[in-house]
Amino acid sequence: MKPIDSKDIREVSLYSTRYTKQGALVQETRRILQELSTGVTLPEVRDNVLDGGVVPQKSRNTRRHIWSAFTYRFLTDNPGWVIDDLISAARDQDGTKLLSLNYLYFCLRDQFTFDLVTGVIWPNRATPNFLLSPHDVLSFLDRAAETQLHVRRWSTSTRSKLASMVLSALRDFQVLQGSQRKRISIPALPVSTVVHLMRLLCSSGVERNAVFDAPQWRIFLRSQDSLLDLLRTDASTWGFKFERLGRSIVFETPHEWKDPNALI
Repeated sequence: MKPIDSKDIREVSLYSTRYTKQGALVQETRRILQELSTGVTLPEVRDNVLDGGVVPQKSRNTRRHIWSAFTYRFLTDNPGWVIDDLISAARDQDGTKLLSLNYLYFCLRDQFTFDLVTGVIWPNRATPNFLLSPHDVLSFLDRAAETQLHVRRWSTSTRSKLASMVLSALRDFQVLQGSQRKRISIPALPVSTVVHLMRLLCSSGVERNAVFDAPQWRIFLRSQDSLLDLLRTDASTWGFKFERLGRSIVFETPHEWKDPNALI
């Protein structure tokens, strides 16, 4: 895997077919994180997953793919506080906290998914009667193949499987609704996830006055004003202050964010 750009936090690479194998993994992610929350080591969790003690899938090969996807999505190049936040969300009765974090990293760890969400879904979030089908995703891939020549070598079945798997995952993350032709739905965005992404952007080197201009927010289909509305009532609870200066939003980071060991 290409290292994540320190100024971007998301993987920036050529499109891949990694999501033809695994989708959202909503329940599997929760089970693995809950296992981690018991205090066992990462190698022990891995062994428990592969041996069938954590996820219900009967095939060891499937369990191996699930563990590989979990590691890639949540553990690669991330600081320790990220997994702490994930474990905390897995313990919480509010399932939207973990679902939103899972969705965040699902998009950040795959260039194709990120581009599809920010390039197709985001611009049409307010378009009346907009529907997204596998055919639309395949057309998106065709256009991408003009510059990403390796996509041309993918078989028709591989492209179709990728389109179907990603659309199903986005439905599981509540970004889309429907069966074949899907409508856009605004996904849940708890304040804890807003703060998580703020910290992730800051620790990746994004200037504080540019944090809310980052394209990563587009995956949640919300305007800058709506993000501020979410934060206003709970800002002091999270230990930071913010204000709007012209077109920029400036905020003071909590003390623990300044720990150099917490940076990527």
